[in-house]
Amino acid sequence: MSAWVARCLLGAAELPYSLAVRWRNHRFDAGHYGIQQLDVPVISTGNLTLGGTGKTPMVEWLARWFTERHLRVAIVSRGYGAAVGEQNDEALELARKLPG
Repeated sequence: MSAWVARCLLGAAELPYSLAVRWRNHRFDAGHYGIQQLDVPVISTGNLTLGGTGKTPMVEWLARWFTERHLRVAIVSRGYGAAVGEQNDEALELARKLPG
């Protein structure tokens, strides 16, 4: 696919995506979705970029960094691409590299 075609396809998707995000944000602001307050600090490593941007290695690095400083760490993953009740490959990789 040429860069021109890709730009055209992405440009066509921009308006519907933007409207969907605005609608979702409005729903949160209006209180239609509950926001869970936690008594512990939370670090989110996600962003709008899809796969291949280094989020999993960053999570691993952060978990090791905090663990080395004797802080308890929990990793919560949405499990993208996995069947209900199963783990995706990234969760399995992190569980193998970060036992406990």
